[in-house]
Amino acid sequence: MGYVGKDPKKCITCKQYKARSEFSKHAKAVGGVLSSCKSCSCKLSKARRDTEPLTQAKINRRSKLKRTYGMSELDYDTMLAAQNMGCAICGSPDPGGKVGRCGPVFHVDHCHKSNQIRGLLCHYCNIGLGHFRDDILTLARAITYVERSR
Repeated sequence: MGYVGKDPKKCITCKQYKARSEFSKHAKAVGGVLSSCKSCSCKLSKARRDTEPLTQAKINRRSKLKRTYGMSELDYDTMLAAQNMGCAICGSPDPGGKVGRCGPVFHVDHCHKSNQIRGLLCHYCNIGLGHFRDDILTLARAITYVERSR
């Protein structure tokens, strides 16, 4: 039977009874915990990542968009289409930078003070804004500097 204690729960994967602390909490799950124990959940997730890496990468990306920026994949695609499928600053259709498992993607640019999403940027424009710390005066000085040498 396995675990014998107060209020045991049976894992639907390994069929063993375990303490509720061996199950991850989940507000919408029956009893407030998932039906597979933590150990089995980890094994299942690893197997899914190994057999379906692209699918898992897309799930992770979708989750990050929602968690970090509060936007869906459709919101991202709509924003990119509104930017003519390119960077909001330079217009390049190439996102540049490191290519992840989902392929090349544009960075979601946002104001670090208000968290307001401003647009989608290529790697180089995103890095540039970051180095200038979104300081308008410094950006204006950089423009003047570049214009002087033309």
